[in-house]
Amino acid sequence: MGSKTCTNLIIEALNSAKDSLHSLTELWQSHDATWESSPKIYQQAAKAALDLGEGFLAYDITVAGLKCFKSDHRLAQMQALALARTGSPEAANAALRKLADAGHKDEETLGLLARTHKDLWQLAIDEKDAKRHLKECFKLYHHAYRTSGGYYTGINTATMSLFSGKRSLARRIASDIQAICEERLAEDCGAEYYWVAATLAESL
Repeated sequence: MGSKTCTNLIIEALNSAKDSLHSLTELWQSHDATWESSPKIYQQAAKAALDLGEGFLAYDITVAGLKCFKSDHRLAQMQALALARTGSPEAANAALRKLADAGHKDEETLGLLARTHKDLWQLAIDEKDAKRHLKECFKLYHHAYRTSGGYYTGINTATMSLFSGKRSLARRIASDIQAICEERLAEDCGAEYYWVAATLAESL
């Protein structure tokens, strides 16, 4: 059996298990060397765990995946998200900063990095630290939005603009995001529908 066939079979099994924590856990506990045929397998498993709200499981999966595929930046992103969701925003921030410094300045990486600064802003006790994290959060979201035009970082830019006292900018970007989402919804946005609709509501 070729490695491509093995990969497809495992991914199919993960797709079938994605809505069941019990099934996903069973697959993970029985995983073997065949998982090392592709980083997509670990990515799929980690995404399923994250979608089920199982941050610790997702973290364990990404740790194993990154041992085999050290340079896979998608797995690194997922590991950072798992860290953020399990109460370790400092570790998540450091991991994402490392990714960004290595040249990964895509919307997902910068958006996640901004999210960790938002977490740290909300947790900060010292006012100076809070202001620093708020400023960095806004800057990262804004940069990611300007370079990608994505509604995900766009709506977060609008929100953080409001928290930063930039009300006019918040209104302008929210209006732009409203237009983007309405255009997407007029098309067939498929699996994105939920997020596009939710973002439209937030922009309004």
